[in-house]
Amino acid sequence: MTIDKRLLRLQDVDLEIHRLRHRRDILESGEELRAARERSGTVEALLGELQMERDEVASQQKRMEHDDDALGQKIEAEQKRMFGGTIVNTRELNAIESEIRNLKDRVSRLEDDLLVLMERREELDTGITSAEAELVIARADLARLQASTTTEITEIDTDLTTKLAARGPWVEQIDEELLELYDEVRTSPKQHGVGAAGLDEGGACLGCHEKLSPLELSQLKKAGTETTRCPYCRRILVQ
Repeated sequence: MTIDKRLLRLQDVDLEIHRLRHRRDILESGEELRAARERSGTVEALLGELQMERDEVASQQKRMEHDDDALGQKIEAEQKRMFGGTIVNTRELNAIESEIRNLKDRVSRLEDDLLVLMERREELDTGITSAEAELVIARADLARLQASTTTEITEIDTDLTTKLAARGPWVEQIDEELLELYDEVRTSPKQHGVGAAGLDEGGACLGCHEKLSPLELSQLKKAGTETTRCPYCRRILVQ
């Protein structure tokens, strides 16, 4: 196996170490737990708002139903007066008839408003059911994360110990100057932990996926065993 190929094997190990450390940093920072708490809190707040509005709508609906019932009783009483035979004065009968019409108009408007209110209450009940189900899931996710975080960090530390031990033999087989360049490149913020990359069959760098020109590929072949770097991402190229 050539030195450059060994560099790629080292790169594989380093990428796994990078991934494990990044994952541990996320767990230790509590970002996932914080996001889970925020999600649970947001859903809980939404549920509270929906329940509060539903209670207000229910209270208003009850008042309107009471008013509707009272108007209905008043209409019935006025109709009994009108047709009871005790009132014979035409003007008074006309006044009662007018009052009944007004009462019926009020009932009609009230029942229209009541229908809108009932539809809104139905929407709120549906929203509450959905929010309650979402809150159950959010709380379960939060509890699972809280329980698993410590365990996962312990597992990551074990894996890191194994990977760091596996790194040693590869490091020993690589030229010190090449290793120094590799570490310099891979630790650069823009390289995301990748210091060396191969070429695909089409002549594209597997690090940045930029395709090299025929001239650049020819120059790489002429370089032989010399260390070459991608002209685009500056990673070490392994031919």
